[in-house]
Amino acid sequence: MSSRAELLQNKLDALLTIASHNDQKQIHFQEYELNLLNSSGLFDLLTILLDIHQV
Repeated sequence: MSSRAELLQNKLDALLTIASHNDQKQIHFQEYELNLLNSSGLFDLLTILLDIHQV
């Protein structure tokens, strides 16, 4: 019975780790999106795109 509980706990821990990573990705994407929306012109827009994608 204990090994089943440990297996379930390990699965839960893995899912929580994935959820945390997804949350960080969402926050990063929202910041990126806001920067794009707040750009004041083509130069700013291109600067943001090039900085993010490191071209």
